[in-house]
Amino acid sequence: MRANTLQAAPTVERDNGDAIGRALVHDFFGRGHQLDAGPQVYLGQQLDEGSTIYAHFHDVDQFQVIVLGSGRFGRVPVQPITIQYADAFAPYGPIVAAQDGLGFFVFRRRAATGGWKMPGNARLIPRPMGRRFFVNVNDWQTPPQEGGICKEHLWGPAADGLAIELFRLPPDATAAIPVGAAGDLHLMICSGSLQHDGAHLPELSVLLPDEGDDKATITAGGDGAVVLALKFPVPSDRPGSDPAKGIGDHDSYVRAIDPTG
Repeated sequence: MRANTLQAAPTVERDNGDAIGRALVHDFFGRGHQLDAGPQVYLGQQLDEGSTIYAHFHDVDQFQVIVLGSGRFGRVPVQPITIQYADAFAPYGPIVAAQDGLGFFVFRRRAATGGWKMPGNARLIPRPMGRRFFVNVNDWQTPPQEGGICKEHLWGPAADGLAIELFRLPPDATAAIPVGAAGDLHLMICSGSLQHDGAHLPELSVLLPDEGDDKATITAGGDGAVVLALKFPVPSDRPGSDPAKGIGDHDSYVRAIDPTG
């Protein structure tokens, strides 16, 4: 199983000007807004109050997990820990940071080849439109100090395997998490820590099972752990659902401009 921490993730500083302003991108796996092969996981931070990312969609399924600051996705207020799932081609946003900024993870099975601005690119969205929903995680700050492992179903599982689960582990407890029907499981430490290959993984670390693994075995550190498990849907004929397709469509990331201005 692969793991990375916020402390070890390469960080890119950007000043995007116009509405977005200053931003940080912490690359956990792959690179944000780059067409690398394999999974793409990064933590993006909008640093300025009012920083706005326009409403848009991508061509891959994705989870986004708010872990820092606060703001809104469209009309939905978000703060730690709010999860948004969006099927490929399901539009969302705008994403607007509040006074304390806004930081959220993006989890994808492969890199998105672009971000298409709405409403001007609505003609590119296949019908029927895909799923888009939010889930709030309650009481994630403090890992349990005793008792057994607690598993919570936050959403699903759907017929195609899409699911969100939360695991609460007391100190030094070990859990085996099934990878799921799609074979694509992403884990994020909400609080506490895990032990992994002799290393200490603090909160906001991310773990990805290796290809072919049928389960992910995790062991809590001495302070216990609260771990989020994100299970992607099984690839299908639904556009954008198969990570093996589409990466060669462009040789660079596309930031499609809304022709309506």
